[in-house]
Amino acid sequence: MSFRVPDLPGTSASACLKRRRSFSEDEEEQNRRHRPFPALFASTSSRPPLERSLSISDLGLEVTASISAARTRSSTTSSLSRTRSLTREDIVFDRVRANSSASFSLDASPYQPIISHSSHTSRSSSPAVPSLPNISAKFQLKPDRVLIDFNVSAEDATAGVSPVCWSSKNFLVFGRGKRVHFKNMSSTEEITQLCKIRGSQGSLRLLESAPLSHTVALCTSKGHIQLYDLPTKTLVGSWQTKDVTSMQWNGPVLTTGAQRGVIRHFDTRIQPSSKMKEQTRKVTRHQANITCLAWHNEGKLMASGDESGLSLVWDSRKPGQPMDVGETIQRRKKMQHDGPVSALAWCPWSSKLLASGDSSPTQTGIIRFWDVKDSSTSSNLIRQIDLDAQITSLHFSEHAKEILSTHGLGRVGAQGSVENSVVVHYYPTLHQIVARKASEKTVACSAVSPNGQRVVLGVPEEGKLKVWDVWAKPRSYEMSRFGGPTIR
Repeated sequence: MSFRVPDLPGTSASACLKRRRSFSEDEEEQNRRHRPFPALFASTSSRPPLERSLSISDLGLEVTASISAARTRSSTTSSLSRTRSLTREDIVFDRVRANSSASFSLDASPYQPIISHSSHTSRSSSPAVPSLPNISAKFQLKPDRVLIDFNVSAEDATAGVSPVCWSSKNFLVFGRGKRVHFKNMSSTEEITQLCKIRGSQGSLRLLESAPLSHTVALCTSKGHIQLYDLPTKTLVGSWQTKDVTSMQWNGPVLTTGAQRGVIRHFDTRIQPSSKMKEQTRKVTRHQANITCLAWHNEGKLMASGDESGLSLVWDSRKPGQPMDVGETIQRRKKMQHDGPVSALAWCPWSSKLLASGDSSPTQTGIIRFWDVKDSSTSSNLIRQIDLDAQITSLHFSEHAKEILSTHGLGRVGAQGSVENSVVVHYYPTLHQIVARKASEKTVACSAVSPNGQRVVLGVPEEGKLKVWDVWAKPRSYEMSRFGGPTIR
């Protein structure tokens, strides 16, 4: 006996064929939707549209990676399965780790810069926002109520002249035209006039206070240098030199930078001044005007920068020859910026770390970090930050692993520019932890208080000095085996 099972609805041969075709189309559509990550870098003309494409802007990252265009079937299949099991961020950072010269940025804030790594530096993991202590500038940065009148001539303001310094004895010294004033920041005393510059001596250009001393040095546009004792307002030394454009103390030695790249070291212990000038040490390796000088707090290393963008590092034990430090350019090492070097800063908690900043004619700035090792055969550039505004000063914190920068003009049309702002980055990840606009005009200079907690900002176009709180004092220091504070 035989019997026939009746056809159920939708089980006929034609219906099965339709379902098979529909299933094939769905499978093809599914494969197309889950195309592996390398398709992101394919030509847009040959890439089918994705239902939800993985774009660079979606991830908030800029990735420069070298990826082969040819893929085998097996590698595509494995890449597909791996892509489905990872997050988008994991995929991107895997590509970044595969290329040691990758450049990327974290869009954590509207001010976030591009963080570039040199070819010998790789990133082993995705950057994490650091856990910051309460003393950090993230929680402390704010303007104080202290505002002080301050002015320079229009010509000097255009040239970036801002005579301001904050002495180790907590005296704030500044200029008002041809007069020099000071204020004791430890008391409520009124502002006091220190001296007046005679017309024949030129205009006030530079002020620099000696470490652990009440002595302050001033320099005029005609090269007249005068030393004053602040409490007694007494002139204790004077001499004339040529075309001074920068000054920095190293103990009792006053170092000056001049036009045409000349650096001189005046030992102020030698008296009289005529004898001191005869024994002055001079070096001439720069070919352009010196723009800034910075002595390490240990007094052995000095950095110098000029208008051509060149920075040099000097060892006081080998004064005639700069150290072999920088990036390898045409078989020689050079610390070279695109614009004039406008700021130099030594790190107080890492003896070989130097930061340099520039002010490019394109109204941008780059902060570069150098590992100053004379015997190193590789590049000494370890990190850098690209910013959309000129850099006018740099300061490492004594209490936290942070670096402060002040800024002037910004690039026209730049979104989230740090123009005329105070910005603080965490080191070594270079996360931007806080940025505050300080003025509508250029913040031309800054000086840090002796306790490392406050900063004074000079804004010549507003005629004001503005005092800001930046860092708080740590409650306690963890003492290292060398007897100094350890910063975490």
